[in-house]
Amino acid sequence: MLETMLDRFSCYLVSIQAAKEEDREVVAYGLFRVVSLAIQYTLLIIPSLFLGCLPEIMSFTLMFAALKRYAGGTHASRYWRCLTTFTVLAYAASFILRFVPEFITSYVSISLTLTALVIVLLRAPVIHPNNPKSPRRKKQLRRKAVLIALTQTATILICLLFVPSWADLYILCGASGGFAAAFTLILPMPPMEGGGNDEEISL
Repeated sequence: MLETMLDRFSCYLVSIQAAKEEDREVVAYGLFRVVSLAIQYTLLIIPSLFLGCLPEIMSFTLMFAALKRYAGGTHASRYWRCLTTFTVLAYAASFILRFVPEFITSYVSISLTLTALVIVLLRAPVIHPNNPKSPRRKKQLRRKAVLIALTQTATILICLLFVPSWADLYILCGASGGFAAAFTLILPMPPMEGGGNDEEISL
């Protein structure tokens, strides 16, 4: 529905000569990316402010998005499924992880982060068949995915050593975000309509 509306809007822009006909598809895709990301972050930020879990949600999202962008992995077949799945996953993680006993928070964070690193080293990048990449591009994506996974691992370890214990929950949410992104590398790839995009924050 959103794509259809924005496609019609791009046609309107062409009709009033605000865009060229040959650029219409690019304009429609650009509008879709901007609007979809605005919707996604609105659903993540505004409710989390009222629920008091904004730091946990942002920690999860940043770690997930950074790794998913280059590692790829399975995607939802439709945008709204992706949006719903990711939003529910982020909120579920932020609340469920609050019940992890404090004395094992650090160990859980380390376990999730190291597991994510191993998965990335073994599997990344996982690219949908509808969105093929050249061998050179695959190598670039792999290097970036591995670099990000290593950086996230180092960040989690450093934070656990030097950040006050009250921030352990935020660190744990970040670790779970990285793990969730890595876990999509081993999930079965569903068929997609209209191609995929390995550089989206999506499942």
